[in-house]
Amino acid sequence: MIPFHDPKWREVLREALTDYAEKRRDPATYVETLYGTLKPPTKARHVEWAADEAATARALLAQIKAYS
Repeated sequence: MIPFHDPKWREVLREALTDYAEKRRDPATYVETLYGTLKPPTKARHVEWAADEAATARALLAQIKAYS
């Protein structure tokens, strides 16, 4: 369990999630950079996953901000 009461842990988690979300800001570019050329159905699936990951990271960041 993450000790949210500890400001240092919140800051570390905030930085990690921000970096995670920023890298996936443009999911299509992120997938292209990470995997190179993929067949369209596979690429679409990976782009969808990257977008979901970014949305999750942003939601967690909002929760951390609300907790702070």
